[in-house]
Amino acid sequence: MQLSIITINYNNIEGLRRTINSILSQTWRQFEWIIVDGGSTDGSRELIEETAALPDSNITWWCSEKDKGVYNAMNKGIAHAQGQYLNFMNAGDYFCEPDTLQRVFEGKEYEADVVYGSHYRYDANGRVFIAAPDQVNISYILGFGFNHQRCFIKRELLSEESYDESYKIMSDSKHLIECLLKNCQFEMIDIPICCFEATGISSAQLELKRAEKVRLIKEVMPACLQQDCIYLMDNTAVDIYCPDIVELRRLLPLRRFNRRVIHLVIALLHLVERFYPTPQQNKQ
Repeated sequence: MQLSIITINYNNIEGLRRTINSILSQTWRQFEWIIVDGGSTDGSRELIEETAALPDSNITWWCSEKDKGVYNAMNKGIAHAQGQYLNFMNAGDYFCEPDTLQRVFEGKEYEADVVYGSHYRYDANGRVFIAAPDQVNISYILGFGFNHQRCFIKRELLSEESYDESYKIMSDSKHLIECLLKNCQFEMIDIPICCFEATGISSAQLELKRAEKVRLIKEVMPACLQQDCIYLMDNTAVDIYCPDIVELRRLLPLRRFNRRVIHLVIALLHLVERFYPTPQQNKQ
């Protein structure tokens, strides 16, 4: 079995339906499918039962029960997976095209530990294309993020050390950085993999995200590099939920040169803000 797809869901029946339709429509079928539901009460359980009863659903295991959060649910799926590679396609997310998996896997044998492609980020305002980086490094993961929906990760990497459930947001990023530090091989394929649902994020979540980034830096990086990593993180971060940045990304696909343009624009904005503070900042 080349691939295990793991879908987690909690009270998101419409998103789950979108994901189910995408996976069932795939023209390449050499995968198993695992669904982990957190005890939904919106009809998701019944939808999963109906899907699992289909003769060609490829569902090998599913559950609907309370869990301890996103990473606990993902770890449940990992424990039942048998594929060489794992992909996490959560409720609401979907593969770009019916032949996406065929283009990735048919006739292909990968040696890389992590295979990844580009993706689309979508919300109520439409889709934004996010090009895959030529190379993955720590600054990219900390600054831009690296969503697992566009990745295919070798199962043994997660079987040996599953996601750290003490994190709420950054456990998958922590695992990828640990893979980099172990010299795991990343391979980029020039294929759009998925459409990733971008939900709104509160200031409290942004604060938690940064706090968890700082925590993981202190946990995985040598002490002599920690402050440099924090500085790098703060100076490469792009708020992907900012409408102006989303529009800039829409105009400039995220290639290396365009990332530099975005960074320059943000640096100039920070400089203007420093010398010409807003009335609200003056009050502070």
